[in-house]
Amino acid sequence: MSTTVVAVLLTSVADTSGRPALRQVLGWWAAGVAVSSLASGGVSLGVLNFSGLLVQPTGLRLSGLSSHPNSIAFSVTMALPVVLYLASSAKSRLLALCWVAAFGVSIWGLVLADSRSGLLVAIPSVAVALVLSLVQSRLRLLAAPILVVAGVLAAAVVPDAVSETRLIQGSAQSDAGRVVYNDDALRTFAESPIFGGGFAAQSGVAVPLMVLSAGGFVLAIGYYLFVMYPLPAMWRSRRDRMAQTGILSVMVFLAFGLLNPVFAERATFWPALVAFTWVTFATAPRRVEPFSERALLTGGNTLPRTLRASPARTSRSVTL
Repeated sequence: MSTTVVAVLLTSVADTSGRPALRQVLGWWAAGVAVSSLASGGVSLGVLNFSGLLVQPTGLRLSGLSSHPNSIAFSVTMALPVVLYLASSAKSRLLALCWVAAFGVSIWGLVLADSRSGLLVAIPSVAVALVLSLVQSRLRLLAAPILVVAGVLAAAVVPDAVSETRLIQGSAQSDAGRVVYNDDALRTFAESPIFGGGFAAQSGVAVPLMVLSAGGFVLAIGYYLFVMYPLPAMWRSRRDRMAQTGILSVMVFLAFGLLNPVFAERATFWPALVAFTWVTFATAPRRVEPFSERALLTGGNTLPRTLRASPARTSRSVTL
């Protein structure tokens, strides 16, 4: 249902305000993720406290404005390629700097969430997003040396940055719980591999296991066809940076879903749906209300200018 609401909203925005408005919607979404990460930073510094306002697990891992550290980690992982796209396509240097700052704040929130899945998926997705941003920017001629320097810096900085995280140190309690839930999901799926055991029997700490245990092969096929439906349209426009960002967001979701139960996260489909609407809106003819200002100016003709019949091609009028 939440996906339908997002799709209807984006279609309405594109139809009434055009493609630039879609970028604005994506920007507000990414800014919200950055604000949630900033909230985690405030809690870590002792400036903020949400204990009486939000229901969140206690401990060293922080959740920002989300309900769980893995939730904010998933949102940040989805948002990081988007923020890089927005920074590289910003209309002014000030706006680009703001998005760079949002990127740094989001990384801070990801580290404070201490999600192993988030770090495992975010690091390669950010690397891909950086490459895509560089090769299509003014610095594309210097992309190779820049990427070499960035790779050397990452090799020197990233290991130390994640050395104290659960990604390196592990978590025996979490691993034990995952084994129990995943075994339960596999057992449910084995009992009914075609239709599953129903959503009441859903289990597993990974999206494929959750889908298979709940609905078997039937639900799994339908679900992943649904998730990957926007990919062909975005792939046809793969030279467009928005389309590339949408494709990357789907890949991030699929990868994250192998490690965490993000089956119903509200952040899941925003970037992909924005990118899908972006590329489809560019090729689809716009609908015009019969009595709108545009209809009066164009005489109701909504075809592209090159397809409109010219006077030379129309039949001569007959004068009686």
